[in-house]
Amino acid sequence: MKAGIIAYLVLLVIIVGMALFYFHSDLFALKPHYTTTVTTTVKPSATTTSSSTSTTVEPITIIASCLSPLPSLPIPNGNFSTGTYANWTVSGFGFSSSPLNLSNAIEQGRYYGAPWSNFGNNTFAATTYQKGLAVEPGNLTSSVFKVTEPFLNFKIISAQSNLIYVEILQDSKPVIVVHYNTYAAPGNLNGQSTFENASIPLSTLLCKNVSIRVVFDVTGLTTTQFVAVTGFRLSKTPVSTPGIIVNQTFLK
Repeated sequence: MKAGIIAYLVLLVIIVGMALFYFHSDLFALKPHYTTTVTTTVKPSATTTSSSTSTTVEPITIIASCLSPLPSLPIPNGNFSTGTYANWTVSGFGFSSSPLNLSNAIEQGRYYGAPWSNFGNNTFAATTYQKGLAVEPGNLTSSVFKVTEPFLNFKIISAQSNLIYVEILQDSKPVIVVHYNTYAAPGNLNGQSTFENASIPLSTLLCKNVSIRVVFDVTGLTTTQFVAVTGFRLSKTPVSTPGIIVNQTFLK
């Protein structure tokens, strides 16, 4: 009888011990599973707008793939230094058959009101100004180039008009349209002959192929309605003169 009780007690101890062992093992088995579930970060999808991962990391990757190491990069023949419209396409008669040599034009009196000024190191400019009264419409379109900096900087003279503007084209379609009134620049006493600095933001087009189009749809007998541009180049920083932008439209 005593031996039976002892055997029973031993069996009971074994059963309890096995139960404690398995229960203890399950606790340890559950712990890493629980920790992994709580601390694992799930990468958001590309369409997630509230996540800094999708809005910050991805653009940096794109920018790094095409940014130029130089502080600025000229557009091919962007200052018309060839004395021709090489790398540009001209339509209509507004921009004449060649750019204007600014130094020669000053010597010859080919300007309106006061000599051309503030054109920097740019000797030539594309302009619809012709000495005389008549102006004709025309467009000037650059060759396609890759956007490797967030800003397009250039110099411009432009009266305010819905018919005079600068476009950025992608796949031959306007994606940015800017109208200027450089006559409104602070301290500009000779609006028809003073170039002002202009900038167009291109950050949404980084690594894309684009082109520039200067549009002049004015026609008739007028001397104040004309446009002149030069010094197109890509840059890391904008240089625009305050107050000269009438409106800037992003179509994409």
